[in-house]
Amino acid sequence: MSQKNDGVKEAIERTEFIKIREVRNQTILDDMKSAKLDRGEIEAISLALETSLDLIIDERLGRRYAQSKNINIMGLLGILKINLINGFISYVELLYILEEFKEVGFRINPRLEKSFLESIIELKK
Repeated sequence: MSQKNDGVKEAIERTEFIKIREVRNQTILDDMKSAKLDRGEIEAISLALETSLDLIIDERLGRRYAQSKNINIMGLLGILKINLINGFISYVELLYILEEFKEVGFRINPRLEKSFLESIIELKK
């Protein structure tokens, strides 16, 4: 994981269901060094390539690069929708979580947010 020390990293390290792994295939990592992405995105995409797992990523350039490598991707909105569909969170909780993310600097295009909220309104419980 990148050296950036922030609240998200600390929260991930405290969970029991998320495993932190280092990229083992240095060739994949080296091939991505020329990509104009930050270190954390490079490591996440490299690990997705190495493990053939889906990637959770929201940053636009990182998403485009991952898609160019045929990696299945999902962002925060997709995770929230899946949790709503599976009954892990309510519609009100989803709205609260989304607002919390925005308060800590998560940026979302207003049109995308509107479209997302319209798409899940019928899932409201």
